Amino acid sequence: MKIKKPIALLLSLVSACSLFACGGGGANGKKLTLEVCGFDGGIGNEWLFAMEEEFEEKFANTQYGKYTGVNLEISQKQGLTDTNILADAYAVYFADRADIPLFAALGSAFDITDIVMEEDENGRTIDSLMTDHVKSRFLIDGKYYGLPHYESFGGVSYDVETFDKNLAYFADTTSGYNGPQDYNYYNTKFGTGVFIANEESTRSCGPDGVFDTFDDGLPTSLVEMLILCDYLKENGVSPFVLSGQWKNMEVVMSIGLFAALAGYDALQTCYSFDGEIEAIKLDANGNYIFTNEPLFPGVDGIYKPETEKVQITQANGHRTTDMVEKYYSFAFTQVAMQEGFFDSSSLVSTVSHTDAQSNVIFGSKAKGQNDKGMLIDSNFWWNESKMAGNFDAYALTTNSDQERIIRYMSLPTSLDTTTTEGNGEPITLLDGAHGNMYVNNNIKNKPELIAAVRDFIQLAYSDAKLREFTVITGMTRPLDYTLTEEDKTQLDGWGNHFLHLHEVGNVLNYGGDNDLVRKYYAAFRICMSALRWKNTWDGKAYSNAYQAIAAGSNARTVMETCRIKPDAWGEYYSE
Repeated sequence: MKIKKPIALLLSLVSACSLFACGGGGANGKKLTLEVCGFDGGIGNEWLFAMEEEFEEKFANTQYGKYTGVNLEISQKQGLTDTNILADAYAVYFADRADIPLFAALGSAFDITDIVMEEDENGRTIDSLMTDHVKSRFLIDGKYYGLPHYESFGGVSYDVETFDKNLAYFADTTSGYNGPQDYNYYNTKFGTGVFIANEESTRSCGPDGVFDTFDDGLPTSLVEMLILCDYLKENGVSPFVLSGQWKNMEVVMSIGLFAALAGYDALQTCYSFDGEIEAIKLDANGNYIFTNEPLFPGVDGIYKPETEKVQITQANGHRTTDMVEKYYSFAFTQVAMQEGFFDSSSLVSTVSHTDAQSNVIFGSKAKGQNDKGMLIDSNFWWNESKMAGNFDAYALTTNSDQERIIRYMSLPTSLDTTTTEGNGEPITLLDGAHGNMYVNNNIKNKPELIAAVRDFIQLAYSDAKLREFTVITGMTRPLDYTLTEEDKTQLDGWGNHFLHLHEVGNVLNYGGDNDLVRKYYAAFRICMSALRWKNTWDGKAYSNAYQAIAAGSNARTVMETCRIKPDAWGEYYSE
């Protein structure tokens, strides 16, 4: 049988390619496969797919043992904090809350010290991009077993458009007063709030104590926050939106409030065990001492604790779990629940986190819905909603190409004291994700994979790729890199807003040169699944204050059952 010319030509080309290693190279004509896995959630992996082609092209002619070139295979997966990673085919992981010290101790993580310390053509090392605080998270016995992936910050985001429409900003009562028309006095059982009366009214200086900045008009105390919530509710706005399917997400508000109220200096003692905090006072038996004075005006059953200043050392490090600001955050949640400040339509068990985000984005433009004030979520929610198509759906429904103006809220810095000009605090951002990159130790006897991993990490952590990561995700990494003005033009309003907060704020990442913290990473970290939020009520364990209080508990019980008591601390410290 004769072979038709096109087929004959194709076979001859295939034969020629086999002879000359066409399209793959190497002794067997194949490329090396490098498998990389990214956490499937939050920030997504678009940034990872964006570098796939560039990586493969850059190293297309590089020899990896018997292979020439490399094929990057990217997977997306959840549950990447498992310690049993050696059996996986993945060589590189990008995850969150992975216990790097434990991985190193178990022999699951590959030593990447040589890669981290290697100089590029400009004499730059990845090691030089990290602060000592961040390094300590990955540097174990002088060796690197991981690198930072991303950082995220729990708290609330507020709908600027809804706030603007309802003039939901506190007024400046100290300067620029032109008469009563500038003020809108609003009376509640929590006290009287003075809101702006029109768009020209001067807003208060906000939590940072500086006028004409991003937080003007925002509440500076928890009492003001309650007044604001009451004001929003009275104006037909649901103050808080929380996913009914993931009510444990409420803890990110507790994290944000805890960070804002405590401030950076006190907060870092949780990792350093060195510094001063304000803690609830203990009696002779080590129990909390509470007064009979209401914590909030007009609220019965929630009382002020007695407090004291405590100098923290490793010997009394358990006292960081007694910080009064943590109790304040739980108490605020309890009052917000009692007052109906959570959007009921979002609390339905079928409403996912992206559904809750959509509820905020659409607000009253969704049929049968009212406006929403604030979303409880980490700052990666914006990117998550983009991936879910929420903004595209909004644009299509409203026939608008205007970006929704929703911004991360600078939270109150005191219990009941209004911040005045010059007496504020920079925003404190607490990283609750602890994103990590680590390498599977099953490559240790595969020099070709080690070489490919080296090339991949060097590219992924190059200055250009660090900047590209932020441009694509709107998220930051705890590394020393600076976006160019051109980069910033590619960010949307949310991205530029948060980048500014990151630049002017105090950022606390998980870390610290402390063997105790490294050994008990799971116990001491401040994140969604942390011991600091887990509590027990009526014999049942809860992961956050909201769920426990909904079951019948209260802020005081939550506080008392999610602390490390002195006798338990002895078990940590003695080791």
